[in-house]
Amino acid sequence: MPFVNISSRQYLFRNINCNICNIDKTVFLGERNPLAFNLSKKLISKIVKCKNCDLIYANPMPFPTKEQFNHNYGNADEYFPNAISHARLIGYNHLLKNISTYVPSGKLLDVGCGRGELLYVAQKQGWQVKGVELSENFAHFAKQRFGLNIEVGNIKNLNFKDEEFDVICLISVLQHTYDPQEILHELHRILKKKGLLFIETMNQDSWVYKFSDLYLNFGSQKRTSHLSPTFPSYQVYGFSPKSISKILKLTGFKIIKQHITGGVNSPEKKSQTQILIKFLKLIRKIIIRLSIMINKGQVLMVYAQKEYH
Repeated sequence: MPFVNISSRQYLFRNINCNICNIDKTVFLGERNPLAFNLSKKLISKIVKCKNCDLIYANPMPFPTKEQFNHNYGNADEYFPNAISHARLIGYNHLLKNISTYVPSGKLLDVGCGRGELLYVAQKQGWQVKGVELSENFAHFAKQRFGLNIEVGNIKNLNFKDEEFDVICLISVLQHTYDPQEILHELHRILKKKGLLFIETMNQDSWVYKFSDLYLNFGSQKRTSHLSPTFPSYQVYGFSPKSISKILKLTGFKIIKQHITGGVNSPEKKSQTQILIKFLKLIRKIIIRLSIMINKGQVLMVYAQKEYH
């Protein structure tokens, strides 16, 4: 279990089993390189995929110290790539419209609520809302900007009542958690019977990753575009339709709708010329459009209903 402390970057690397299967039978996908963010080679992560369920993760897993976690998720303006906008709020309105087709009203919990946009929109629509956020700085931002009710801490330590919520949302959160199965078991406990769980995460089965890995592996060193364990946005687990289905079934949920769409922005490397950046953006845009056409987009959205084991 090596401890790495480099230029204020502090992680404990520990070998782990698959979070779904609890076994260590994997295929090596490649190294995830943080050098574009001027970080040491010692923070390069090895990314693997479980042969049984297709869950993708870093192994050894780099667990951040408390100080490192606060650094990673310290400043909302720096962490989130896009500013709060009218278009984003409209997007959350659309999401809530979809949610209301399954649960028309009630108590909504947003786990990892970030800046609080979803809660703000839901509250305006008449939902009783509560947020949970590990980052004190993100929670402070949401409280100051929108006057929201935010609990700071790990969901499993906040002592919510059994079957307290009608709807729970995990938007761009599950891929950042260090024990996804534990989180989902806790959400199962506090969600009402037939309550709705909404998850949005990156689709690791997307063509975007497949073509990105081909581009990265023109050289001799095996590299991958999956995850970002030691640099923004600090994703440590990667899900596909297969792995998300397995972990939800394991934790007592039944998928009632699954939707794959779109793509997300990727950071530009300082070493790339403007001509190369423009060319790569064009290729990426083409790949994203083709991916959407064949249901291989980069964003995976899942609506799941609580069942009893």
